[in-house]
Amino acid sequence: MTNSLGLYYMGGCGGYFAFWHVLLGSNYRCSFHGHFDDYDLQRIKDWQWRINKPSNWKNTEMHPLHDFTDVSDFSHRIYLYSNPDALGYKDIEKHDINIYVYTDYELQFDLCKFKGANMFKDNPSLYDSEQEQLKYKQGKTMKYADKNISRSWLPILAKIDHSKYFIDLRSIVKTQGKVLLDIIDGNVTQSNREFNTHWLGLHTPELKDRLAN
Repeated sequence: MTNSLGLYYMGGCGGYFAFWHVLLGSNYRCSFHGHFDDYDLQRIKDWQWRINKPSNWKNTEMHPLHDFTDVSDFSHRIYLYSNPDALGYKDIEKHDINIYVYTDYELQFDLCKFKGANMFKDNPSLYDSEQEQLKYKQGKTMKYADKNISRSWLPILAKIDHSKYFIDLRSIVKTQGKVLLDIIDGNVTQSNREFNTHWLGLHTPELKDRLAN
């Protein structure tokens, strides 16, 4: 019997960060290369996170291969989904456990800008002025608890137990992954702690402070 985990995020919400915490602190695995031998997870992690400047952030991403994970012999399989709204939400709630990683929209927006994520690649005028940024943000947020988050989450929140499976990126940072790992019977390892510190250190002091507090 296999167990499957779906991890969903909107661009800029730290999906890969959450994904690697799961890999480092649990039995969940995926295929990166289309083969299923006992690969060196540490080597793959070091390859992905060898970021030396913000413009390289997206260049080092190693994408999990869902089709190969489907036919693997992994007993615990993890699947990563970016921007589930882009495909009409057809992939949500399709696994044994489904976790959704979000953060407040202002932080999400600034992380996208820092990392050159698709939000800015698809709308390069956003780099030009604060007026363009304010225009882009208009109508894209909604209130969730004490935060303003992307309205794209609304159809998902209507279907899930968001008190348990809707996780703020900052809570992952603060707990070094524990808030995720508790859901899937994982444990925070030394690798999780070191990765958490490394990932935070890749950001500007201002972003690092907002992520950790």
